[in-house]
Amino acid sequence: MSWKSQTDKNNKKGFTFVEVILTIVIAGILAVASLSYIGDSIDWSQYDQTRKEMEAIRDSLIGNKKLKVDGSQNNFGYLGDMGALPTVSQGLSALVTNPTSNTWQMSSTTKVGAGWRGPYIQSAEGITDVLKDEWGNDYLYQLSGGVYTLKSLGADGAIGGTKVNEDIILEILASEQFASVSGSLINAGKQHSGGAVIELYSPNGLGVISTKTVTLSGDETNTGHFTFNSVPYGTSSAKIFVPNKTDTKRREMGPILVNINKPVYNLDSKTFSFSYDVDGECKANIVRKIPGSILILDGSTNGTANLLFWVKENVTLTHVKAKIDSVTRKISAVAYTPSDGQHAYWTPCSGNYNPPYRLYSSTCPANQEEKLVMSPAMTFPSEERIVDFRINFNWTPLANTVSELELTFYYADDKGCDKLVYYK
Repeated sequence: MSWKSQTDKNNKKGFTFVEVILTIVIAGILAVASLSYIGDSIDWSQYDQTRKEMEAIRDSLIGNKKLKVDGSQNNFGYLGDMGALPTVSQGLSALVTNPTSNTWQMSSTTKVGAGWRGPYIQSAEGITDVLKDEWGNDYLYQLSGGVYTLKSLGADGAIGGTKVNEDIILEILASEQFASVSGSLINAGKQHSGGAVIELYSPNGLGVISTKTVTLSGDETNTGHFTFNSVPYGTSSAKIFVPNKTDTKRREMGPILVNINKPVYNLDSKTFSFSYDVDGECKANIVRKIPGSILILDGSTNGTANLLFWVKENVTLTHVKAKIDSVTRKISAVAYTPSDGQHAYWTPCSGNYNPPYRLYSSTCPANQEEKLVMSPAMTFPSEERIVDFRINFNWTPLANTVSELELTFYYADDKGCDKLVYYK
């Protein structure tokens, strides 16, 4: 063997010391980089999983908006069952443990259910502890200005931070919890102008059904429109009583179920459409048309109808309604001649009448068939007598256009009403 070949063999025996050191250093750097990458990957995985968990918790609180039946949300979580979100003191544990003694019950009267029927979040959703994020830190559940906040402080468990240390925040706005619910009563195809009571039934925040009530008085302020505020999202029901809850001839509708799922919720007017004679029979027989009396008209500036009728007893007239067969006519005044012979005028418009009695109306002149409030109320005499009553209409000549007039009087002290029909 030559010297040269022997030297080559010696050179192939292994790495030099420097090469070994370099290899160790490089391996260490790669190991550190790999561990850092793995650590970041784990943190980002925990970050993403925490966000998913928080979204699941939010859905358990207010319902999953993606779950719909016939295009309408039908899942409202804890909020829909109880009527409000858990208080801060109750915390998120209310999703797994009933914070009250009220368990879910369906009311046969209102057709609405209320009460706790959890747990609202399941282990199948990957959440082992509803109170903690993926780093084992407690979720923060806070309330400010009607807005509930669900927060994780991120990987470092401290406020603020960037990347995986950044706080994860989900808000539940007040507009996602409560709604303003409005509707209108339609009577025989028109806005209902008579009295009515509307009741809305929904959970009260403690898992018990409560009642909100709107009363329509049937006076000049009534347009048939009603509004309920602070109604919790979820299933409520409404019931209508016309003209009130105590009238023996009242009309009842409902309960009608409604799914409240947006901050301003307008009820379908078809839902509250009905046909009801607000005046009922209107046969109190306190005021009676004199047999053979006719409708006396003149063609003065306002167009006047003079009516004579018999008053049986002392009575106070609180409202009046008039209808003539010329539909374009409007009412500019009603007048009564008491025993002293001085006319007293009630008008819906401003004027120089003395005394300044008011006939409350939404328009001036007043529309036909509008139930008008008289202020002060008109008091008929205590003894039986014939009364001279006048109604002034706008436009002339009245005598050539009107052949029939229907007049309804409404009395104080629950004495009912009378309807008189005069023909020309």
